[in-house]
Amino acid sequence: MTTFTIIHYSAEVLAFSMLISMLVQDWRWRGVYWYFFPLLAVLFFGLRLDQQPLETVLADSAVNVAFVVLQMLVLSLYVRLRFAASLQAYLGLGDILYWLAVAVFFSPVVFILYYLSSLVVALLTFLIVRRVVSKPIDARIPLAGLQAGYLALLLLVSWLSPTKLPVGDQWLLDYIS
Repeated sequence: MTTFTIIHYSAEVLAFSMLISMLVQDWRWRGVYWYFFPLLAVLFFGLRLDQQPLETVLADSAVNVAFVVLQMLVLSLYVRLRFAASLQAYLGLGDILYWLAVAVFFSPVVFILYYLSSLVVALLTFLIVRRVVSKPIDARIPLAGLQAGYLALLLLVSWLSPTKLPVGDQWLLDYIS
């Protein structure tokens, strides 16, 4: 096993561990240690560089970050007009920082697919747990934590299956053609 391979697997295990830790922290305290976000972004950037050229990773990251910023602007405007409140009342800073950290890991198409599917999974998971658990739980959805748990699950399935988690668009192009 080469040194590069060891570093790659170590980065994957560390990213997986951080995602699980984020799930636990956000579920318990509705917050995540701030330094997890830049560390996760660096790990994901490095893992993506292992699969794609730097120019592709930078271009994809810029598009994904622009998507997150656009989403926040639209959502902020909607919340301001609809509820006469700030976005902070409905969405935590950790949720936005998580999306920015994950934005460097995926191509734009895969990022949007992950973003949308993770929102659905997070909402359904929270509603099911809230219904099943007998004691009252906080009504705020631990969005970043649940999305991190979903990504950790996707990574785990990717490690255990012959098909790897697609971070680029090639799988979609192959599927279409």
